Amino acid sequence: MAEAFPNSHFRGFDNHEGSIKAAADKAAAAGMEKRVQFFVSDAANLPEQAFYLFCFFECLHDLGNRLAALRRAGECLKPDGAIMIVEPMAGNLVEEKFNPVGSTFSVASTLCCISNSIALGGLALGAVATDDELCKAALDGGFKIFRRAAKMPFNRVFEVRL
Repeated sequence: MAEAFPNSHFRGFDNHEGSIKAAADKAAAAGMEKRVQFFVSDAANLPEQAFYLFCFFECLHDLGNRLAALRRAGECLKPDGAIMIVEPMAGNLVEEKFNPVGSTFSVASTLCCISNSIALGGLALGAVATDDELCKAALDGGFKIFRRAAKMPFNRVFEVRL
């Protein structure tokens, strides 16, 4: 994103220090360290900053407290800002997951996503979260607008606004 939008600044947050170090090293190697910064932080406890765009890249289903993370993201948005949520492809019906992609995400969810969320003290939403479950989380998090903006074979992209 930093390469595509050279007049923008980016902040990345993750609770895993090793991932933050790796991301910072990659940004430095690409010469982006002045416009891209990374911080170890729980999603619910982000620093006081205002953003035009806040992104959750395939992580909302993993968070221990997704409602607190969504609420905090909303607090960090500029008045005309938006949240982009990218999540693994899933349907609203169990039958819509009976395919190679759905099977793969179901296994990954069981092995990684659910256990991570539970370990963080959260509700186990998992990687096969339905659009309806994600919408409910956004609305419960204080947002008024939730829509699927795009879909690809492996991902769904949602727009969320206050």
